[in-house]
Amino acid sequence: MKEDKPKVEQIEGKDHQHFETELRDDVSVELEHLESDGLKNTTEKSIIESNVLDKDRDSTSPLVPDSGNKAHEVDGAKLPRLLSKQMMPVFLSCCLVYSCATMNGFDGSLMSSIYTSPEYIEFYNEDPSSAGTGLVFSIYNLGQIVGAFFISIQDWKGRKVGLLVGCTGTVVGAVITAVAKNQSTMVGGRFFMSTFSTIALAAGPTYCAEVAPHHLRGKIGGLYNTLWWIGSIVAAFTAYGASKSQQGSLLAFRLPLWIQVLFPGLVC
Repeated sequence: MKEDKPKVEQIEGKDHQHFETELRDDVSVELEHLESDGLKNTTEKSIIESNVLDKDRDSTSPLVPDSGNKAHEVDGAKLPRLLSKQMMPVFLSCCLVYSCATMNGFDGSLMSSIYTSPEYIEFYNEDPSSAGTGLVFSIYNLGQIVGAFFISIQDWKGRKVGLLVGCTGTVVGAVITAVAKNQSTMVGGRFFMSTFSTIALAAGPTYCAEVAPHHLRGKIGGLYNTLWWIGSIVAAFTAYGASKSQQGSLLAFRLPLWIQVLFPGLVC
């Protein structure tokens, strides 16, 4: 059996050399087709050649198993871990973008916590079971429908511009709702806020998926929506604490509305 080992290695070496030759031939054929279509730029040729080689190499190389926070190895090269020094800038920037999910969760619990507040009912002279209260809630969904027509700004100007525009508009809308002196202003502020928050919510997970390395994309992308619950919990405790500590004051419902500025403001 020992004598057969050199022969096996020699056969494997020939197979690998044959595979590389065929791969180069495939690349050459593809580049010839592209040249016939008018592709003359050397840089574009290099990019295409690299992509073809990577695609074929990925199809023949073994899958890299997920090993938690341990370093991965691909072709003998170690890839950085999630919390390694090389990954910290990417991880921290994604954590900042996670605030988009947090602000969405915050608003999801906020209005259901304050619309029954005695101070809120007295200030706006509104019955919790009236149509006006239903409009305050439903206008947010209408704003999301309108905002969906503008999420393509992230494809036009980039993910960061989409985040900046969306979160800036959300901050403005949150300020309008926090200082609203009548229910009409409250409704307008929530419509404005939901329209722009939709743009930010579309750009956020896309940005995280694109900046994350391929071997960590699942973890970084999966963490995004878990921050929704953080925002929901913060909103519930904020509304409860304000109603107890600011009883009889307008801050009993305005304070949670002001805190809503925090999460989109972090992204801006």
